[in-house]
Amino acid sequence: MALPYEVRHGGELDSKTVEYIHQHRIWFIVLGAALIGLGLLVAASSVTATIVSIFFLAGVLILESVIRIIAAFSAREWAGSLLLVLAGAFYMVAGILSFRHPVSAAVAVTLLFAVLFLTMGFFRLITSIWYRFPNWGGVALSGPSAVPRTRACDRGASQ
Repeated sequence: MALPYEVRHGGELDSKTVEYIHQHRIWFIVLGAALIGLGLLVAASSVTATIVSIFFLAGVLILESVIRIIAAFSAREWAGSLLLVLAGAFYMVAGILSFRHPVSAAVAVTLLFAVLFLTMGFFRLITSIWYRFPNWGGVALSGPSAVPRTRACDRGASQ
């Protein structure tokens, strides 16, 4: 289990960390303002942001496919190199299809997130009731909260 920073480091922030934060506080403020501005921009034009993010995902998929195929050919003696080539081909197909059909890719990604939220909510509910660990009630209540998130993803995908 991950412990908070204060517990791991003796109860308070060390002086080097505090000094660093004070020396660079302007950059932290600028970064915070930039993130708020980008968040407002994305909220104002969510369709454009969705399409841009799908294009970014497609680029990452294509780059990953090239890396996997190069890795497969550089490790020809390895028994799993054929699987690397096959995975690279699948990544390439997914990336190209995402570039060619960004709206359909956005719907597919949205539906995948809906399934993920529903599955994780169900998993939290069942495991918290099954194991009854400390504070299990809060986790059990957070499980059904996945249903509204799933419904929101479903509504977003059907439009």
